[in-house]
Amino acid sequence: MAIAHRLARPGSVAVTAAACSLLLGLALTTRTAHAASVSTWDKVAHCESTDDWSINTGNGFYGGLQITLENWQHYGGTQYAARPDLATKKQQILIAEKILKDQGPDAWTCAPGTDLATDKANPYPEDNLPSAVFTQTTAADFNGDGQADIVARDSSGTLKMWTHNAGGYFN
Repeated sequence: MAIAHRLARPGSVAVTAAACSLLLGLALTTRTAHAASVSTWDKVAHCESTDDWSINTGNGFYGGLQITLENWQHYGGTQYAARPDLATKKQQILIAEKILKDQGPDAWTCAPGTDLATDKANPYPEDNLPSAVFTQTTAADFNGDGQADIVARDSSGTLKMWTHNAGGYFN
């Protein structure tokens, strides 16, 4: 596995520490099992808004999944649009996934009969982060070239090593 990161000073301890933090951050932010397929979200939208992903009736609920502005803002929806009804279907579902994880299926009155409580499929699997979880990481000059390298052990116990190359990248 090759990972390339552009770094200012290849031998810098601070840079190596930052790279270790990045690897740990990626490993710790992998998705959990709180998810539902797009077809399940379509069932919820059919009940909540008759499939109108841009609906705004003035009742305080917006978009296909009838998300409140408070929830939209709290769960990061404003990175996509000011309100759910102004966001794409995919963006609404991505925020709904966060709501589902935190509040459960009861956040939607139409959840019963939609499989929202039992469907655990990721609606957009291409958005997943790598599944490797690094349980241990360290940085040192492991190959004797005078540059700090990174070694990490993944959840299966396999050691991975990234070394600096002449261009200041990790290989």
